[in-house]
Amino acid sequence: MRCCHLTSDNGFGADYTTRFCANTVPDSIISSEMQPDEIQQKLKDAIQAIRSGERGRGRDLLLQVVEADERIEPAWLWLSVAVDDPNDKLVALENVLTLNPNNAQAQVELRKVRRQLGIAEDTPIPESLRAVAPPSTREAAPVATPTPIPASPSPSPVPIPGTAVDLDDDPLQCVYCGRPTHATDNACPHCGRNLLTWGKWKGGIYLYLLLILCGLNLQASFLQLAGPALAIGLTQGMDPSLVELLADFGIVAYMGDILGHYHGWEIVAIVAALFRTALWLGLTIMFYNDMESAFAVAIGVGLVDAAWTWLSVSWLGLPGWLGAWVSWGLAGLIVLISAPAVVSRSQARVRLRVELDREALSGPELYKRGLKYQRQGKWALAALHWRKAVVMMPDESLFFKALALAQMELGRYAKALATLEEGASRAPHDAEFKSLIEAARAKAAADRATDKRMRRS
Repeated sequence: MRCCHLTSDNGFGADYTTRFCANTVPDSIISSEMQPDEIQQKLKDAIQAIRSGERGRGRDLLLQVVEADERIEPAWLWLSVAVDDPNDKLVALENVLTLNPNNAQAQVELRKVRRQLGIAEDTPIPESLRAVAPPSTREAAPVATPTPIPASPSPSPVPIPGTAVDLDDDPLQCVYCGRPTHATDNACPHCGRNLLTWGKWKGGIYLYLLLILCGLNLQASFLQLAGPALAIGLTQGMDPSLVELLADFGIVAYMGDILGHYHGWEIVAIVAALFRTALWLGLTIMFYNDMESAFAVAIGVGLVDAAWTWLSVSWLGLPGWLGAWVSWGLAGLIVLISAPAVVSRSQARVRLRVELDREALSGPELYKRGLKYQRQGKWALAALHWRKAVVMMPDESLFFKALALAQMELGRYAKALATLEEGASRAPHDAEFKSLIEAARAKAAADRATDKRMRRS
C-alpha cells in the first residue's frame, strides 16, 4: 500500500492523512463506497466551495474525491490551491504531474513551490510522499476470466471521473490565458489582465435627464451663435432695426453687446460658439446611442463649457449675464447628474466568463466569434467557440486548425496535438496538418526544454 503523508494541519495534516492503493488497485477500479456520479458532484462542489472562499470545506471534499479515486487530475490540481502548507502543495502538484506530465499549470506552480522550499527542481520527492504511482511502476492486477452472462441492453455510459471537470469547461478560467481563477478575482492572478466588463445597468433615468439637458444646451449654443452673426451683419451694413427690436425684448441680456459689434471679436466668438455647439451635439449623439463612455465625457464637457463661459464673459463681455447663467446652470446640472451615473455604472461591472455566445447558433458563426475573441487576446473564449464549431461541423478542417492554435497559445500542447491528429484523420489530403503537427510537437519539446533549463538554473 502506498501512503500519502502530508504535513500541515491547515493542509491535509495529521487529521487528513490519506491512504491509497496505487500499486495494488487497477486503474479502472473506483472506491465501492462512492459512485462515479457522486465523485463528479463532490468535485464540482469542492471547486465551487473554494471559489466562494470556503477553502476548508473544499479541501475536505477534495480529500474524499482523491480517496475514492486518486487518479483524478483536476482534484489534485484544486487541492494544491486549497492547502496552505508548501509541502502539501508540493505533494499535490507532484501527483498532478504524475498523472499528466504535460500539465503546464502544475509545472509552473511546482517550480514556485520548490523555490519557496529551497528544493532543487531536478530533485524528485520520495516515493512515500506520492499518492499516485508513476505509470511504469503500477502493478498489473490479475485479470479474472469473465463469466458469460445473458445479453442485456447496454447501460447508459458513465462519464470518467477524471474528465468530469476539465479546465476547458471551467467558466471561471481566465478568458485570456485560460488558467484557473477565483470568482472574486477582478484581475487574473497569473497574466494580470482585467477580468471585469460592463454588465447590464438600469440607468435609464440618468440617460433621459441628460438627453434633455444636452438638448437644451444645444439650443442655447445656437442662440449664442446668433449674437456674433448679427454683429458681423451690422458691420456689413445690415439694417440695425432688427437688432434694436431684439434689444427691446431684452435679448441683449442673453446674446451680449450686439450693437457694440463685439469690439472686433466677432470671428472669435463665432468659432467658439461653433465649437461649443459641436461639443454638445457630439455628446447628445453619444447619449442617444447609449455609449458606455458618454457619462464620463459629459463631466469633462460640462466643466470645459463652464470654464469657457467664464473666460468669455471676463475677456469678451459675452454672452450676456442671462446667457452666462443659463450656460453655467445647464453645465452644472450635467456634471452633477453624470458623476453619480459614472459611479453607479462602475458598480454594474460583471466578471468575464468563458461561456458560449447565445447568438452563435451555427458552425461558421461560432468560428467568427472565435476570431473576434482571438483578436482581443481572449484565447480561452476563442478555444471554447472553436471547440463547439468542431462539434457542429467535424468535417471542416479549418475549425480544427483554429482550435489547435488556441490550445497551443493556452499551453495545452497534448490537446492541440490530439486536435490536429483528429483533423488530419478527417482530412487526409490536407498536407498542412502534417506541418502543423510537427510544429506543435516542436513547440511542446521546446517548452519541455525550457522547463529543464529552468530546473538546472
